[in-house]
Amino acid sequence: MAAAARPLVSVQILPTMNDMATDSPATVPLPDVMRASIRPDVVNFVHSGMSKNSRQPYAVSKKVGHQTSAEGVEKTSTAIKLLKEIRAYVE
Repeated sequence: MAAAARPLVSVQILPTMNDMATDSPATVPLPDVMRASIRPDVVNFVHSGMSKNSRQPYAVSKKVGHQTSAEGVEKTSTAIKLLKEIRAYVE
C-alpha cells in the first residue's frame, strides 16, 4: 500500500548571526494537522467567547469596590454585640 502524497510547502531558512539566508527555499511535506478540517462547534465556542470581551461592567451600587474593610469590621462587631444581647453568641 503506497503512502498518501502530502502537498509540499516551501520553507525559507532564516539567517543566523554568522551566515546569510539561502536563496533557494527548502521544501517539506505539509503536516497533517494543517490539513484537518475546522470544526464548527469550536468556531462557535471561540466566537461566543470573544464576544464576551466587549461587555460593559455593571453593579448594584456605585460604591461597589470602593468600600473599605473597616466598614465591614464595624458592622460585624455591631452584629456580635446584638447577638450577645440576645444570648445567641457564645465566645
